[in-house]
Amino acid sequence: DKLKNINEVRTQVVAGTHYAFEFELQDGEVWNAMVLRSARGDYMIERHAKKGELCPK
Repeated sequence: DKLKNINEVRTQVVAGTHYAFEFELQDGEVWNAMVLRSARGDYMIERHAKKGELCPK
């Protein structure tokens, strides 16, 4: 499926920056994933995409 929309992005700064993404596919399914940008500027997948909304704030 193709990406329809990025619903939300949250950030948290702790020894780098964590980015939590919630996105919707064209079929209406909502998924989320988390990426870390280290203090050195490297990007790493912290949590692979999984079906469902982000946890409540």
